[in-house]
Amino acid sequence: MNPTRTGTIYALIDPRDNKIRYIGKTEKPNLARLANHLATPTNPAMRVWINALSLQGLTPRIEALATTPVTQLGAEEQRQIRQHAEQGYRLLNAPYYHQHLSDLGQTATAPIVRSLIPDAQFAQWTFGRLVIARSNRALPAWAVALIVAVTAPAYTAALLLRAVLHALFHTLAGNCLAVLGAGGWILWDVGFDAAVREVVLPRLPAERWAKFWDAYMASPLAELAASSLWPFASVSILLAAMSYADVADKAKAQTSTALLHPAR
Repeated sequence: MNPTRTGTIYALIDPRDNKIRYIGKTEKPNLARLANHLATPTNPAMRVWINALSLQGLTPRIEALATTPVTQLGAEEQRQIRQHAEQGYRLLNAPYYHQHLSDLGQTATAPIVRSLIPDAQFAQWTFGRLVIARSNRALPAWAVALIVAVTAPAYTAALLLRAVLHALFHTLAGNCLAVLGAGGWILWDVGFDAAVREVVLPRLPAERWAKFWDAYMASPLAELAASSLWPFASVSILLAAMSYADVADKAKAQTSTALLHPAR
């Protein structure tokens, strides 16, 4: 005689207040069903709730409420939902979640830890379209990681250039430095540079000049560049990954807000 197949009635619990927010049924292991909810929330209200928890580094907790024969699983699920709703639980099951949208508003506006990336606006400009493509599943995760890693050095170099330009043109010390630099360049070009061309170079043999350049300029610069390559690449990839994650988190928060307060 075949044993009776059974399923589980489970509850999803908010880890912040230990209150039941959803009741469902499954024939899978509980953790596998939780993973399905995290990947594809059942309804818009659950999506907002899970995203709000994710922004705080949390996930719902799943607990079994009852074990029931599979043939009675649907009926028992509905009985448990009605019972918990009558007991005052603010469930996110349809259609009850329409009554509890104010709860989602409170969770969606919970404090968010800010990222330490140096230029959030430039990060949004660089990685915004990539985040959208990933959220729409137009790109797999490995492709996104590859793109971020490949573009990391250029992204970091652009950040450094933006920081230098900002320091030069948006601070008093930077303005003074820019003026002194421009003046020094003019003096170099019309004075010292001319003296080097007219006095020094004609008396310096070409072979000795080439050796001087190789010994004191080219070789040290090449060694410095080689020794700095891997540290720069590592820091660049880390910075680009942090920037992408920051843009993705903000996009997720905006999605939660849009789901909670749809445009009319």
